[in-house]
Amino acid sequence: MKQSPIEGDEAGRKLLADMLFREFEFYRQDSQKTDELVFKLITVLVVPFLLLLGYTLFNPKFSAVVLIVPYVSLIGILILSSVFMRYAINDIYLKYLQKELNDMLGRRIFIGVDLAKMFYTKGFSIVKAGLTAVSFSVLVINLCLIPSIHREIVSEAFRQCFPIPISKTTYWIGVCLLFLYVCIAICLQYTKKCKECEKYIAAIEQELNEREK
Repeated sequence: MKQSPIEGDEAGRKLLADMLFREFEFYRQDSQKTDELVFKLITVLVVPFLLLLGYTLFNPKFSAVVLIVPYVSLIGILILSSVFMRYAINDIYLKYLQKELNDMLGRRIFIGVDLAKMFYTKGFSIVKAGLTAVSFSVLVINLCLIPSIHREIVSEAFRQCFPIPISKTTYWIGVCLLFLYVCIAICLQYTKKCKECEKYIAAIEQELNEREK
C-alpha cells in the first residue's frame, strides 16, 4: 500500500486527523454563517420591502411601486437560491470529510452530517415547511397585486413617466421571461454544479483507493 509521507507514522496520522477536523469545523461554521446571512437578508430586505409595499397601498402617490413587486420577488428568489447553494456545496464536502475522519478512526463516530440530513431534508421538515410558506406567501402577494398592477399600467401618471408605451401583455411577458431565466439558473445551479462536485469527490476517492492497492 502506497502511503503519503504524512501518513507514514503515528504523528503523521494524528496531524492528518487534526487537519481534517479543522477543515470539517471550518465548513460547519460556514454553514452557520449562511444561516445568519439568510436571517439578515430577511430582516434587512424582505421586511422593509413589505412595509413599503403596505404603505404604497394606502398612499396613491407611491402606487407605482406595485409594478416592481413581481420582478423584485423573482430576483429575491434568485439571490436566496445562490445563498442556499452554499448549504448544498458544504453538505457534499462535509459528508466527504466526515467519511475520511470515520475511516481514520475505524468507527462511525462523526455522524453530525447524517443527523442533519435526516432532520432537515428527509420527509417533512422545518426547512421544507419554511420554504413552502415563503414561496406560498410570495405567490399570494403577487396574485393579490394583479388588479393593482393592471390599474397602474393603464394610469395616466404611469404613461407620462414612460415615453415608450407598455401594455399589460408586454409587462407580463417581461415577468414570464424573468421567471424562466430564474428557473433555468436555479435548476442548472442545483443539478449541474452539485453533480460536478460529487463527481470530483468521487474521482478523488477512486484515486486514493487505487494508491492503496
